[in-house]
Amino acid sequence: TCCPAGKYAANGYAVGAACTLCPVGQYQSTAGNVNCITCASGQYQSSTGQSSGCKTCTAVCFCKH
Repeated sequence: TCCPAGKYAANGYAVGAACTLCPVGQYQSTAGNVNCITCASGQYQSSTGQSSGCKTCTAVCFCKH
């Protein structure tokens, strides 16, 4: 089966491939992907396995890519 949103198949779409959580700083909003989307400059994602887009940095937020 395909990996759900928030995860990706590092080894492709093969049935039974282990799904990996998207790392901090990335997300994946749709199922069945082989990679995660990296947050743009000035945005962040502070948790692993996120399926929603990145958040905008504020004056009190330090974004490191």
